[in-house]
Amino acid sequence: MVATAEEPATHLLASRPAGSFHRISLSDRRCIRFEPQWTSVHLGQSVIWHSDLKTPIRIYVSPGVFDKLSFLVRPGATVSTGPAHLAGRFSLWTEPSACQDMPLGVALGGPGVTVRETFYASNSGPR
Repeated sequence: MVATAEEPATHLLASRPAGSFHRISLSDRRCIRFEPQWTSVHLGQSVIWHSDLKTPIRIYVSPGVFDKLSFLVRPGATVSTGPAHLAGRFSLWTEPSACQDMPLGVALGGPGVTVRETFYASNSGPR
C-alpha cells in the first residue's frame, strides 16, 4: 500500500520495513531542499518524505525503482514511496525545482536515493 494525498503515510510507518526519512523545505535560495540531499535504502525499504512547505510538491523517480513514477506531497503531509524494487543510484526530479549542489557532480547534484541490494553474511563456523 502506497500513501496518497488522501491517505497520509503516517499510519504506514510502523508496518513497513525501516526506511529513510527526508524533510522537504524551502531554502533561502528559493529552491526546494531535501534533508538529507541523498539517502540510501536497501531493496524492500521505503523513502519517506515530510513536507514543511506551504504548497504541494511533486517528486518524480526513475521507472522501476518504486511502484509509482511520481508522488504528490502536500503541505505538512508525510508520504512513503513503498518498497524499493531496483538497486542503483537514482536522481529525483521535483516540481517546483529542487536545489542543485555540485559535490556529487552535475548529474547527481540534486536530491536522490541509492538503493542497495541486501546481502546477509552467515558464519557457519569451522567445518
